[in-house]
Amino acid sequence: MPNDKRHRLRSAAPSILCAVLGAGVLTVALLAVPSAGWRAVLPMTVAVSAVLALTGFPARVPLAATAVAVAVTSALGTAAQFPPPPETQQRPGGHLALIEAAALLALVLLLARRAPARQAVVLGSVTALLESTVVLRLRLPPTVPEAAAQSTFFALGAIGAAAVGGYRRTLESRRLRAVRDARCTQRLQLARDLHDFVAHDVSGIVVLAQAAQVVGATRPDEVLPLLARTEAAGLQALGSMDRTVHMLDGVDETSGDAGRGGEGRPQAYGLADIVDVIDRFRAAGRAEAGRRAALSPGARGPP
Repeated sequence: MPNDKRHRLRSAAPSILCAVLGAGVLTVALLAVPSAGWRAVLPMTVAVSAVLALTGFPARVPLAATAVAVAVTSALGTAAQFPPPPETQQRPGGHLALIEAAALLALVLLLARRAPARQAVVLGSVTALLESTVVLRLRLPPTVPEAAAQSTFFALGAIGAAAVGGYRRTLESRRLRAVRDARCTQRLQLARDLHDFVAHDVSGIVVLAQAAQVVGATRPDEVLPLLARTEAAGLQALGSMDRTVHMLDGVDETSGDAGRGGEGRPQAYGLADIVDVIDRFRAAGRAEAGRRAALSPGARGPP
């Protein structure tokens, strides 16, 4: 129980941290409105809050819709503050623009990491373009080539963020592919085991049925025991199929039932079933079988 609570707390820690940081961002934004103006505060607040929401609550916040909202707000913010007045460099709005640019870089990374390929390319390119033009709110270069060079330089950060996100995406794809291949291999092995188990049991059923036909003609009183053994072999075959199909279905690795069989569900064979297997082998015919346990040096048991 303490381990479960610790695991839940550790899982919820990123969400709690992002929620606290989001509340702090809103507080700073409200305090900065009188000096910087809502045109500078609003785009920064939307961008940072969106990144925190996508980081802390990735399953609840839609990535594409959030990226579109951030892009629209950032574009409107740049249009509203362009061209910048000469005194902008001495106002807090300049720092807010840099914070917004950093948030846009983080959004580019998240898009390259998590969005579908087509959305990642389109939305990532738009976000990178907006990040590279945020600096035009601070200072407008005297010539167009200088402005383009300045934006291109800041676009390198977006390219780096996209490269990091794409690399993480590649690693995740490789991991998922390896897990999928491992599961496929395991399922094939279990299918082979199912074939072996059922073939063994069905062979015993066929032999017993043939014996019943032979014995029934001369000794009818011995047919009933053979039918009982045939029924037991059939039930054993069904049990083998149930166990193997249960293993093929698998238990969700993320649930707390991993490694434990559910109530009423067939369990996989273990060491405790060896005695029963030997007894059933003896009952299937006249062959004799014994068991001998090999204990490790540190184990203790009866001589």
